[in-house]
Amino acid sequence: MDSFIPTAIARPLQLPDLNLGDTVSPQEVRAFCDAFARRLVERCLTGGLTWADADLAANHIFELMVQHCGDRVPDYAWEVYLAFDAGECTAPGGDAITRPFIEEIAHKCGIGD
Repeated sequence: MDSFIPTAIARPLQLPDLNLGDTVSPQEVRAFCDAFARRLVERCLTGGLTWADADLAANHIFELMVQHCGDRVPDYAWEVYLAFDAGECTAPGGDAITRPFIEEIAHKCGIGD
């Protein structure tokens, strides 16, 4: 997943970026988004990504989630997206707001335990 992060920081990820082949199912896109979001959380919590870069990457999978995941967004990736969104919209903003959310998300999923 690390290889996708620089692209997702620079711009929204698109289906061809995922290297999943010509016919991609909504389930495959949901699985990719969840795995990508897990890696963002891991890297953000360990200091491997700044809040700003992780926020950009989380924002840049939004389009995949709402346009290419069929009738539902991927649960984990959506929670991560909302955690970073809260950091954009709630004072004091940034990591101070997002970190408690992603720590809780990570704990629920056994990341960092």
